[in-house]
Amino acid sequence: MKFDKILNLKITLNNNPTNILNNLCTGLETFLGFNSASKGYDGSGIVYSDLDRLCDGVMGFLFSIITDVKDDKNLTKYNNNIDTMLEKIKLAQYNRKNFDSSIREVSQGIKAWVRGVEERNESITKPLANLEKTLHGHASVEMDDNPITDQLSTWQGFSSIYLQEVEKSEIALDEIDDELRNEIAPKIELIKQVVDNFWNSVNDLGVYDSVKKLKDKFGAIPKIVNMEIGTQIQEVNNTLNDKFEKMFRDIHNLTQNKKSHINESLS
Repeated sequence: MKFDKILNLKITLNNNPTNILNNLCTGLETFLGFNSASKGYDGSGIVYSDLDRLCDGVMGFLFSIITDVKDDKNLTKYNNNIDTMLEKIKLAQYNRKNFDSSIREVSQGIKAWVRGVEERNESITKPLANLEKTLHGHASVEMDDNPITDQLSTWQGFSSIYLQEVEKSEIALDEIDDELRNEIAPKIELIKQVVDNFWNSVNDLGVYDSVKKLKDKFGAIPKIVNMEIGTQIQEVNNTLNDKFEKMFRDIHNLTQNKKSHINESLS
């Protein structure tokens, strides 16, 4: 009897490793949410459902991308709302209840971030587009009939508009990332130099004085021409008068001579 107990104990001890392993696997499967009927994980245990996996995957992906953007030193100037988005993602990770509200706020945050980047870029390109449009419009303005000083004054006003538009783009360079700034700043500087030169030219006092003198000369020309024409007309009139007077005298003398001859003949 004692021997039988020892034998049963031996058999039990020999089987225990297998039973222990089987029980451990069964318990682990239950813990992880394994369904023996479907031979799959149904999400009833610690294992996430497919939707939870998707939600966490989306949040993990967004967290990775936004973190990379935040850590990119070249994009630091655009990081106004990055920290808020990251906090919302952390709140929603592994927490299905917060996913819907968090993903909505993160989506809005990303849209706002992209819109902010676009607005900063437009703050550079829009003034330049306005400048190009304005230049084309001013090039077709007819001013030939205006006094030359008025034309100069008009171009002085135009030049100030050109300068203001370029300066807007130049100031906006401080709001974009350094890499993009370094790429386009020389091009804007070249445009500004051209506009500066034009502004300096039309606002130069020497140019204004020259134009004024030219205007005065142009204004004096009609007077001089009128005076010259008047003088010439007067000379012509004087010459004609002299000729007419001489002709009248000759006719008068001829008439007197004829009368004298007639009177002598009658006598």
